[in-house]
Amino acid sequence: MQKLFRVVLGGNHIESPFAGSGLNNSIGELESAKRIILIGCDVTEENPVAGTFIKRAANNGCDLIVVDSCKTKIGEFATVNLVVKEGTESVLVNGIIRELIERGREGSDELKDVAANFPAPKVSQLTGIAAEDVKMATELLDSEEPAMLVYGYRVAPFAGTFVQLQEVLGNLGCENGGVSYLGPLNNSQGACDMGLLPGYLPGFAPGDQDEARRPFEEAWNCSLNPEPGFTLPGMVAGICGSQGGSKKGIRLLYCAGENLTLTKPAIPDVTKALESVDFLVVQDILDSDMLNYAHVVLPAAAWAEEDGTYTNCERRIGRVRRAVEAPGEARAETWIFTQLANRLGSNWSEASSREIWEKEIATLVPYLKGITYDRIEEGGLQWPVPDSESLGTSYLNGDRPPLIRGSLNSFNYHHRRLLEQCDGLLESLTAAGGVGTRVIPSNQQEVTEEFIKLLEEEEKLDEKDRIDQILDTYRTKRGGLIPVLQQVQGILGFLPVSVQNYIANGLGLPPSDVFGVVTFYSFFTMVPRGRHTIRVCLGTACFVKGSAKLLETLDRHLGVEVGGTTEDREYSLEIVRCVGACGLAPVMVIDDATHGQVDPKKIVEIVESYRGASG
Repeated sequence: MQKLFRVVLGGNHIESPFAGSGLNNSIGELESAKRIILIGCDVTEENPVAGTFIKRAANNGCDLIVVDSCKTKIGEFATVNLVVKEGTESVLVNGIIRELIERGREGSDELKDVAANFPAPKVSQLTGIAAEDVKMATELLDSEEPAMLVYGYRVAPFAGTFVQLQEVLGNLGCENGGVSYLGPLNNSQGACDMGLLPGYLPGFAPGDQDEARRPFEEAWNCSLNPEPGFTLPGMVAGICGSQGGSKKGIRLLYCAGENLTLTKPAIPDVTKALESVDFLVVQDILDSDMLNYAHVVLPAAAWAEEDGTYTNCERRIGRVRRAVEAPGEARAETWIFTQLANRLGSNWSEASSREIWEKEIATLVPYLKGITYDRIEEGGLQWPVPDSESLGTSYLNGDRPPLIRGSLNSFNYHHRRLLEQCDGLLESLTAAGGVGTRVIPSNQQEVTEEFIKLLEEEEKLDEKDRIDQILDTYRTKRGGLIPVLQQVQGILGFLPVSVQNYIANGLGLPPSDVFGVVTFYSFFTMVPRGRHTIRVCLGTACFVKGSAKLLETLDRHLGVEVGGTTEDREYSLEIVRCVGACGLAPVMVIDDATHGQVDPKKIVEIVESYRGASG
């Protein structure tokens, strides 16, 4: 797909928005590790195989440190279980780095300067973790034996800080060490390897460097655009005319296997983009709301209906084989892309997945040169595999690929979306947060009365007909729960139990299903939200530049703590892990507007300028 867009269409606006990659060691090393620090990863739910290895290690005496913003099952196995305030994981890790340097560990002068901004009292105040517990975690890590660091997609913005911790400990490029990313999606690493990124060609070749582009230009007989493309939020802004001016910058949107209608909480303008884009192509294996916006729909073969390769989180490339024929008009994706290229004026030859791998991918990506289909017929190989003699590499000791996090890595829905279409499975979901207790109503009349009472209290009784219409629209659709919750929350601002019960009745679902989804996804809330949402970045760069001071000032001015809403419902105060604007640190985001290099003396003035304005 990336070749189609770069060679035929001449652009780099290409992204797999949920893909990510780290500096992963072999998964099997988790079982033999003597020390593991697990950060922001509900591993038993998100990656049960890795979770099993970690539990076995803990039962065999491994020192397990769990850092998360919510209680997890794996925390029950931990030597030290640190439940931090949402978004402060980087603060904690930087605090540990400072402790380690004070104990005599080596670090660069720049790292020492950064660590100096994280004294123990401040770390405890911001994270909610007692200084004694931070010290205990530090003592466990400060050992001659290596520790494996494992992190999840929610804390992917902090990956650079995790690498610094492992560098201080000397745990990179060794067995039972590394910085291992465990994403929730299959083939996430493979998407990065194959160049589904706006700034990188296959093999993480920087698209803006002449020497990196040259092999691809020679092989593909073309001249590649050196300008990095947009991530998904940038594409949406470009479609809506808000990227670099009022004119549309993007007129074609091609969605392969992504239901963007479910990303509205993360990208508010996505619906506007889908409605206004000049030409929308949807290529997928499932029916979804995307089809309502599409100009052309291309049915694709599913994973069991075509041949190819997958790359798992330990960089192991394995085969996937066609088990059944694709139904109806569904076609293999390589066939679809080849047909499109040729109908747009190119002359691509029809090729099997094996031919594409061995004649093109393996010749252009140095760390894949030694991989052939015959060599991965059984068991697969971990890259780098630079030649035919190499047996693969269990841990990275040398050149490091870039740490990749998708633009929507913290907004994952895929596996839950599929579960939602399977009757009864949602009841197995563990609530990861939320407020209140689920109350099962005794009858439908009681449900309706409680719902109307809530509407009257919120002075939104006139919205009942609109909500009923939404329920009628999705009542017969599989997978309709999340769109309904999104739209109803957009109307009411929050989803208390009385609203959940009304939605459950309206869709014919058990109330437990609705409660499970609302309490699982962080973008749903059971408490009222303000007209304006203020988000303060606590990433390392922003913290060093004074974002903690911004937060203290806002706490005093608004009279609410993080996660709270002012009594007049004008503002909600939140913290975020990273907004990707480190050069503007410290950064504060109000609604969709980013404010950089914010002066604490002017922050009140900035916030008050929004009072009374529509969100």
